[in-house]
Amino acid sequence: MGILVNRPEFGRQTGALMDELMSPGNAWELKLGEGGNLVWESADGTLTRQPSQTFWRRIQSGFFGLFPVEQHR
Repeated sequence: MGILVNRPEFGRQTGALMDELMSPGNAWELKLGEGGNLVWESADGTLTRQPSQTFWRRIQSGFFGLFPVEQHR
């Protein structure tokens, strides 16, 4: 993903904001936990479910995970 800004001052401001928003303090690190399960780690702690995902989004992901998508490429 990228962004092209044709105004130097706006480009500097946008770059500074993106650096702040994507800093390690605002990010989750995805790792394999015990038993090969995914875990999300940050300065706030460790989660076993995807952060900021709603209940309905988890239901939807589980439902679509039942289909053999790899076979139909």
